[in-house]
Amino acid sequence: MRKQAAERMRGILNGTGAYYLTGESPGDWDVNACGAGLDRLETAMDDLISDLFPPTMGEAQLTVWEILYRPQSADASLEERRKMLAERLAMNPGKLSPEDFSSMLWGAGVAGELRETEDGLLVLVGKWLGVSEEEALRELDEILPAHLPWTWLEDMNWVKLDAWAPDFAFLDGKGLAWEEFDGITQEELGKLQNTEPEEFENEEEPKYGFIE
Repeated sequence: MRKQAAERMRGILNGTGAYYLTGESPGDWDVNACGAGLDRLETAMDDLISDLFPPTMGEAQLTVWEILYRPQSADASLEERRKMLAERLAMNPGKLSPEDFSSMLWGAGVAGELRETEDGLLVLVGKWLGVSEEEALRELDEILPAHLPWTWLEDMNWVKLDAWAPDFAFLDGKGLAWEEFDGITQEELGKLQNTEPEEFENEEEPKYGFIE
């Protein structure tokens, strides 16, 4: 952590041998006053530098950028919003590989995968990242290649589980088999994240409409 400006100034002045500033003398009062101003300036400079790049951008600056391409900011975590903006700014018309297309999904507020099929592109939706389904589809329509038809799929698959479940330990902790996840909706999967394993015990009916 950076030392306060007054402390650094005091060390420099004392190091010359011409000053002996202990923090209590009238000379220290001037150093403290100058240091307080420099501290505020350095903090402002730190914020300015952080706001130059999406990975460190603050919430206010993120909002400024987000409203350039969507009606309102995404209702997502700060890290997710930073990644969405980074993918938006990284888009390059000259990059047309499947990996490039997949990164475009994040730019539209979709955690998922993009696959090529005989009929065009297929978007496997993991989850919407703080944007509505309608907004995500509108943005996908804007950024995906116009010469390729595309469609999207929300059915339960490993892409969706990867987007919602932190790891396999999460699934094991719920005590549910793959068949029991078949047909679960995104909303139900979101609720499942906040459900303790014991809540499934001694239930006659499967929770959230799971297949028996």
